[in-house]
Amino acid sequence: MFAARPIRKPLPSVRSADAPTLKDMFRALGQNKFLIVFYIAFFLVGVTNTVQTVIPMFAQYVLGSTEKGTILLAMSIIPAIIAAAFIPSLCRKIDKFWLYIGCLGLFVLASIIQFFLGYSSDIPLYITMALRGVGLVGYNVLVYMFTPDCIEYGQYKTGVRQEGITFSIQTSVTKLSGALMNSISLLLLAIFGFKAANALWKFFRQETGVSPSEWRKLNS
Repeated sequence: MFAARPIRKPLPSVRSADAPTLKDMFRALGQNKFLIVFYIAFFLVGVTNTVQTVIPMFAQYVLGSTEKGTILLAMSIIPAIIAAAFIPSLCRKIDKFWLYIGCLGLFVLASIIQFFLGYSSDIPLYITMALRGVGLVGYNVLVYMFTPDCIEYGQYKTGVRQEGITFSIQTSVTKLSGALMNSISLLLLAIFGFKAANALWKFFRQETGVSPSEWRKLNS
């Protein structure tokens, strides 16, 4: 006699024929805790990723060269594109959840190192920016691989497969975090007292050794 082995039945797949309403979306969120937790984290990472907005001003007014801003942007994007090519093979060897956590951990660690190293030397700045770019692969690539898992969990809990609602939430959170990220970047600059005119005079003094008051006297 062979031991009886229970066979798991496939999950029922029920789809609503009507277009989802706002009430349906909130109901789907209420019944899918992982969808809520994951996209709250996704939103928080998105709105705090201010580097793309701040780099041009940082390069112009702090480093004194817009060309360095181009290099910094390249160092944050190109390594991420290269690393993204290896994501599928890595996911076959490492659980994508831990790979996602590892990428974000690398991003945080590189950011902390960059903060303490400062920007007096270009090479360490470029290296830490490249490491941050690799870490952001977890946000830019891996993050979208979790949405199908949230759909499966929602089907398991409710018996209804809600692809449209789930992907609509993904799109909405992506657009909202991107829009707020730019506003938050400019708000933080204002809070810390950044003024383009003052920064321009500071850069001018670094380059010429002439203070604003001395410049005005020379041209009066």
